[in-house]
Amino acid sequence: MQGFNFLIAKFKECLSQKGYSPRTIGEYVNYVQYFAWWFKQVTGRAQAKEVTKEDAYSFQTHLFNYQTKKGTRLVLATQAKRLRAVRCFFRFLAKRDLILYDPTTGLELPKEEKGLPRGILTRSEVKKLLEKPDTSTLIGLRDKAILELFYSTGIRLSELTGARLIDLDLERSLLRIKGKFKKERVVPVGNFAKRYLLAYTQEVRPKLQRDKRVTNIFLSVRGRALDRSCVNALVRNYVRRSSIRKHNINCHSLRHSCATHMLEAGCDIRYIQELLGHRSLETTQIYTRVAIPGLRKVHHKTHPREKDYRKETRLTKSYFHLTKKNQKKGIADKK
Repeated sequence: MQGFNFLIAKFKECLSQKGYSPRTIGEYVNYVQYFAWWFKQVTGRAQAKEVTKEDAYSFQTHLFNYQTKKGTRLVLATQAKRLRAVRCFFRFLAKRDLILYDPTTGLELPKEEKGLPRGILTRSEVKKLLEKPDTSTLIGLRDKAILELFYSTGIRLSELTGARLIDLDLERSLLRIKGKFKKERVVPVGNFAKRYLLAYTQEVRPKLQRDKRVTNIFLSVRGRALDRSCVNALVRNYVRRSSIRKHNINCHSLRHSCATHMLEAGCDIRYIQELLGHRSLETTQIYTRVAIPGLRKVHHKTHPREKDYRKETRLTKSYFHLTKKNQKKGIADKK
């Protein structure tokens, strides 16, 4: 009889074949394993084929009422993510005829609240951050190249750590990126980022490299590919040294800031969608909600009522100017 562990291993293999990232696969597997543990604890049963629709709904209720050790509840996005993994698992089993029916059919995910991107930096804050690395040192020059590339291209953390030398074409100022679901795109590299990437690849990387089989662009002091935790740590370190008084500033903040600043400068949202690698324009449109200064400027410039106000203001100023001039002339005549 095939237990949960065997089926989860098959599920993991399927996700890998579909091109899911190792991080996503790990999360899905962990969530399904938690469901299997919960199911056995609550019902005493241990076979996937024994799961009923009632069990699936009970698990949803469990997640809704679940409290951490600190007494906080899971946010709707986390609940949805865990349920999505379990639903994906049972759909896989049903399609492979490993169970008679999918018990999660009809299970609706919680509506996720689409909040605004957090940790968006102003242009002056970005400038302060980018100026912090000491480019007279090898590691400082590497870190400068990392920060400039983040802000120039708006790439994700996983995309930066996974980028290889072969993906970088500095002659044409382009970077080939393998994004989510192994979807590739090519993004332009700005002049500042190009300058420091050129210096890094020529002067720093050869000194850090110990194993020629490691083809990643950015290397650690030990010659290994930089991992997510290292890059996150160095970004937070420079944020702290920049005295930026905002919470939750991380690598993704530079991605958000890049998109927001380009939108404020008048960039077409579809270009931003292509730059960021969003499959849906709806995902990109969230930045239109944070580009308030740009929106205010466009509103002031194009709204017909604003045009009337400017015209009226000019007439009023002209009236007061003439009145003041006539008053001065009258005083002079009396004299």
